[in-house]
Parts: sequence; structure tokens; C-alpha cells
Amino acid sequence: MSERNAPPTLLALQDYVFHRPVPVGVSNRHVHLCDADISRLFGPRHLLSKRRDIVQKGQFSCQEVVTVATSAGVLRDVRVMGPSRARTQVELAPSDARELGLRAPLRPSGDTNDSAGCVLIGPKGSIDLAAGVLIPERHLHMSPRDTAFFGVAQGDRLRVAVPGRRGGLLADVLVRVHERFVLELHLDTDEAGALLARNGDLTYVVDDERLGVDLNLRLARPPGGRRLMTESELRRVVRTEGRVRIPHGVLLTPSARDLARRLKLD
Repeated sequence: MSERNAPPTLLALQDYVFHRPVPVGVSNRHVHLCDADISRLFGPRHLLSKRRDIVQKGQFSCQEVVTVATSAGVLRDVRVMGPSRARTQVELAPSDARELGLRAPLRPSGDTNDSAGCVLIGPKGSIDLAAGVLIPERHLHMSPRDTAFFGVAQGDRLRVAVPGRRGGLLADVLVRVHERFVLELHLDTDEAGALLARNGDLTYVVDDERLGVDLNLRLARPPGGRRLMTESELRRVVRTEGRVRIPHGVLLTPSARDLARRLKLD
């Protein structure tokens, strides 16, 4: 890739990324329903009607929509996603949560404990949902074969370069792994809008081993030239060496410091 034709945000990063592109999937607000709640909202023994398949195998958008309501606001025609799940969950962008007056937590999808609540309204009934509303963390869907290529595992956090004139470098991108997953970066509509990213746009996973040692230290060298360790580097060391002692003089980024504290590392 010549410098003239390289995407703007990759001009400084093209030597620090995996040259296997990852397409974007923009995730609009939506609802996942358990079987009992499908019956409450749409009637007994109702079966979800497929509208269209999505990229992830076995998942689809439905013809059914619901209204999401709170005392502060209403979102109408929120799409139901299939198939049904074990627990009902509402996934919103931050701007959606503000419109509803909710302090919805930023969580991995499925982590609904102590999350926000709302009322779901369907054509046949309504549900007072005590918890289940969250803002999903941006994440990468990967198959086991993908994780082998990138050298990562379930729960790892990566950085992803998004090309374009409004592109940028996304930190703390969660890796989610399943044998049926198709490689894809999921962003909510707020994130995608800020980056001017659309479905199918190509992004690039940053090679943290090179970026952490090279570019990161050159652009953000700590006082006195001491080494800076990122969260991803620390996770990699812990995964390969087990419990570690942080070397004297090494500075941790804020996220790496939080990880070290959680793992009770010296």
C-alpha cells in the first residue's frame, strides 16, 4: 500500500497492524427476548418472524418491534433480534439511554446483573423489566480460527484502527469467541456515527507487541524515558508466564494499573 493511497489513519499505523481487514457491523438499538417474554408481548405460543439474516450465523432481525419506555422518554419500533435467548436484554447506544433518562451501564452483552430497567410494550401486553438495559461494549466477533491468527483469546482487549477522514484508534475492544462467529467489529450507532463508519467498512487490528514497544513509547514516553506497559501487554505476560512481578521503573497505563490491582500483582 503506497503512502499516497493509504487510508489516512493508517499512514502512521500501517506497520503496526495485522493486514487482515475486519469489517464493521453497526449495531442499532435492539431487544433480545426470552420465550416467556415473547408470549407476554406478542401472545401465547407466538413465534418470531424472520425479517432478514445478519452476518453472524444463526442470528436474524425479526419483523417484530417493541416500544421501550421509561418515565422520562419513549423509543418506538425497537427491533427484536432472534432467536430467543435465556434472558431478555435491551441494547442501546448512549444517546438512546440519555433519551430514556437511564444510566445504563457499559457492559459485555449478556451481563445484565444490576443493569437498568424499563417497560417493554408489545401489541399483546407489556413487561416491567427490572434489569436488562445496557450499552454493549464495542467488541470483535471471532471464531477459534480467527483467534489463532491474531494470537488472542476470549475476553482479551485489543486496539483497532479505523481508516477514514473521521477515523481513529479504538482502545479496549473486547474479543468474543464462538465457533459460529464471523469476523466482525461491532460498534453502536453513536460510535459509528462519530467515525463515519458504515456496515462493511474495513478496520485493522493493531499488533500491540509492535505498537506497545515502538509507536506507543515514541509518542507517549513517560517522564525520564521509563517503559510504559499497556493493559494488553500485561494480559499477554500474565497469560504466558502466570503470576508476574511488575519490574521496577515500569509505568502502567491506567487500564493496566486497574488490571494489576484486580489480579493482585506486585
